[in-house]
Amino acid sequence: MNPDSSAQTQVRLSRIWSVIVLATGILFGLLTTRITDVMMWIVGALYGGYVMANVLKWIWWRFNGYGYFYGMLAGIVSAMIMPALVEKILGHGVNALYLFPIILVLSIIGCVLGTFGSKPEDEDTLKKFYKNVRPWGFWGPIRDKVMREDHGELPDDCRRRRCSQSSPIGWVDAWSSRITLSRIGPQKPKAGHSCKTFSACLHPPVCSRTSPARSR
Repeated sequence: MNPDSSAQTQVRLSRIWSVIVLATGILFGLLTTRITDVMMWIVGALYGGYVMANVLKWIWWRFNGYGYFYGMLAGIVSAMIMPALVEKILGHGVNALYLFPIILVLSIIGCVLGTFGSKPEDEDTLKKFYKNVRPWGFWGPIRDKVMREDHGELPDDCRRRRCSQSSPIGWVDAWSSRITLSRIGPQKPKAGHSCKTFSACLHPPVCSRTSPARSR
C-alpha cells in the first residue's frame, strides 16, 4: 500500500498484523465445538482456496503478483462463505471436502482474471528466474528466448518432467483419499497411502544428466 514506507514501519505493521491473526485464531479456537469440522474445512475448503495460486506461480510464465493476489482472495473468501451458502441452499450441511472442486475453480478464475487484467512481469526477471530455477510447466516463450540467448545450451530437465507428470496425480490422489477416509470414519489410514505419489514427485527416478543428442 505504501511502497515508500521505511523498514521500521514495515516491521511495526507486520507485528501488529501478527497479533491480529493470533487473536483471531484464539477467538476461533474458543468458539470451536468440534475439531473434526475445523480440520475438514482446512484440508478441504481452505486448501482448495490457496493451492492453485501457489501452483501457477511455478508452472505459468504469464502468472504475476496480481493473479496471485486475486486468486488467493477469491479462494479464501469462497472457503469462508461457501459452506454456509451451500447449507442455506440445500437445507443441511455438507462435508467441506466436497466443496474442494468448486472453491478450486473459483480460485482459478480469480488467478486468470487478475493475471490478464494486469501487465506481465518484467521479461528480464522471468528469464533470470528460468535460468536459475528451471521450472516445469508452461514456460515455452521464456524458454525459447533463454535458449536463443544461450545458443540452445540448457541441461536436460527429465527430473522436472517426471515431477510435472506426478504432481497432479498426487493432488487428486490425496483429495480422493481424504474423502474416502471421511466417509468410512475416523479409522487410521495405512502408512502414507495418500503420500506415495508426492514421494514419487519429490524423489523421482534419477535421469541421466547427459542429453540424448550428446550421448550419441
